Amino acid sequence: MSIQRILIFRSGAVGDFIVSLPAIAALRAAFPSASIDLVGYPERAVFAQPKVNRIHDVDSAQWSALFARDSDLTLLDPILADTDLVLAYMNDPDGVVNENFGRLGVKRTLFHPPRPPEDEHTHAVDHLLDPIRSLNLNIPHTTPSIVPDEDTTHAVRSIRKELAIDGPHAVFHAGAGGSHKLWPSRSFVDIAERLWVEREWPVIVTGGPADGDLATTISREADAPVFPLDPIDLPMLAALYAECDLYLGCDTGPSHLAAATGAPTVVMFGPTRPEIWAPRGSCVRVVTAPDDTMAALSPESVYVDIQAILGTSGNS
Repeated sequence: MSIQRILIFRSGAVGDFIVSLPAIAALRAAFPSASIDLVGYPERAVFAQPKVNRIHDVDSAQWSALFARDSDLTLLDPILADTDLVLAYMNDPDGVVNENFGRLGVKRTLFHPPRPPEDEHTHAVDHLLDPIRSLNLNIPHTTPSIVPDEDTTHAVRSIRKELAIDGPHAVFHAGAGGSHKLWPSRSFVDIAERLWVEREWPVIVTGGPADGDLATTISREADAPVFPLDPIDLPMLAALYAECDLYLGCDTGPSHLAAATGAPTVVMFGPTRPEIWAPRGSCVRVVTAPDDTMAALSPESVYVDIQAILGTSGNS
């Protein structure tokens, strides 16, 4: 198979993109000299570098033409001309996108559903690797991996220095993509207090714009040093997680990010399905609520898994 130009179309949320990394890595390993373009959200797509050569913003107006029949594709021609393979993680029920790829001269297009069926048990990573298997390509690994660069790591160390954290510490991400996936803030407070009493570990709490004052609430209520962190970009977040001694979070994108950096990661699941969406990593433990309700997940049971992972991880 002679492949010189590849385009990967992958949008989705943070976790959705991270579970795509093994598929992107497999394409690069199979075609080391190919030029690979990636269409997605740039802040997330940066984690595919250096496996991809160029990143294109999926929200750029030029891509809207791809989804309209008989549209003007002039702006896309320089990007897609002579493309040998397009791997598009999207649904194309009317065939419009496939037709437009054909008009642009794409030699082969593989469409694949962006998310695994909820009525099956296939993990998201394996689901996204199915098109790679259909090409009979070798799959080097099935675990996402993210290695923060030195500049970003240095910037994160400066943040910790400002907080006077120069030793072992934990990072919590208390937010989630929906209220049904949230663990009560009081439970995070309980874990922070246990870590301080038993290990003298301070805690940094991260959050995004949609999480409101959740991090501040945990900091205010904890009888322990807990530092809420203003939102930072994803590469900085990855560097922060990579150097922590424990990450604790819910079923959310940052939990996938932490796991991919190799941080000792404990992730709590309630109504969503860990067999499909649990982060993969070298040091991950998943705690599942007994009745699929996050509020029913006790701090005591979560702390058992924290103790277990800290007993086996290399960061502690």
